[in-house]
Amino acid sequence: MLALRPKGLVLPYIHDSLVGALRCCGAKVEELPARDASGQGKDGLAHWPRRDGLEAILALDMGADPGLTKCLGSFQAELGIPWILWFLDDPEGYGFPASCDPRWTLAFCWDMAVSMELSRKGPLRVRHLPLASDPAIFHPKASRDEPAGLRGVFVGSTRHPNPFLEQAARGCDGLLEAAQELWGHNRDHMARPMEEMAWEQAEALAARPQAELRHDPLWRLWVKACLHAAGRIKRLEVLERVLGS
Repeated sequence: MLALRPKGLVLPYIHDSLVGALRCCGAKVEELPARDASGQGKDGLAHWPRRDGLEAILALDMGADPGLTKCLGSFQAELGIPWILWFLDDPEGYGFPASCDPRWTLAFCWDMAVSMELSRKGPLRVRHLPLASDPAIFHPKASRDEPAGLRGVFVGSTRHPNPFLEQAARGCDGLLEAAQELWGHNRDHMARPMEEMAWEQAEALAARPQAELRHDPLWRLWVKACLHAAGRIKRLEVLERVLGS
């Protein structure tokens, strides 16, 4: 198996954990940077010296590389082996499923609602494969800033406080209510990006075209603050359900 290593701040760590787990199960896994796979040089997939013995190719978010996404279908047809694609982001943002050859694609997605919606649309079935933290990588140290007796911890870039956005949310009449409404809509329509829905809310409130609002710094701040507040509401609701408190 060949695993295409993605670039980014988070995906490389998930890639390493997945490759390590596959090797622990006895799978022979080679690696190639995803950014090199679409190239025509000696390091590209087209001229990779061991490509003839490949049984499958694994890529997170299609390698998160625009160059690879454009030629993925032709690579699949040429190689004639399964490509295992695990999406940890919106699959449609990578041109899925149009950019894939259905004959050679095994698709997975971390989000159950998105998996079901894409499977319903076709032509490919998208299997639900949730994502969890690797304890070998994520092992937070105790902090005096955290309350004692925690039964769980939420991990993510929006977990951290943002005083600027939180002050903006508190200082704008109706913004916290808009954030609650935004999360309510997003919870029922997970296939749609929350930011897209926030801009639609702003457009309705301002009664001005969205294209115009996107150039207004105050409305850009409104959307950012609304998304931050909605994220906090979402995390609290999820944790309450998971921890039963």
